[in-house]
Amino acid sequence: MRRNDYEVVTTVRTLTVGLTLNGSISLPVMIGVLIVTLRMLDPISQLGELAGTVQINADAIGRVRALLAVPPLPEPAEPAGRASSCAACASATTTAPPSSTASTRRSPPAASPPSWARRGRARAPC
Repeated sequence: MRRNDYEVVTTVRTLTVGLTLNGSISLPVMIGVLIVTLRMLDPISQLGELAGTVQINADAIGRVRALLAVPPLPEPAEPAGRASSCAACASATTTAPPSSTASTRRSPPAASPPSWARRGRARAPC
């Protein structure tokens, strides 16, 4: 039993003993109340502990529902082809240019490569 459980049992015991000594309830009723209190204390405590978890799950469900309520993005009427859709992709090479060092200098190419090739990427960004 946890500390709060002892407080509840002590409160119920004090109340029932006081009512019994006052003559408001009989001894069998007092014993019955104490037994019911002890038997129901653990399930009620567990229910109280689970209330926080239930609230967290309810909040998560609300966030998922809000996400599902967002309308989808529109789709194009026909898909764009990868090779013919980008002029840089059609004219560029797929390998990165060699790096120049101080000992071996090469002349610059006649046409400047696309920016993604100058950065050393192996493929076009599209």
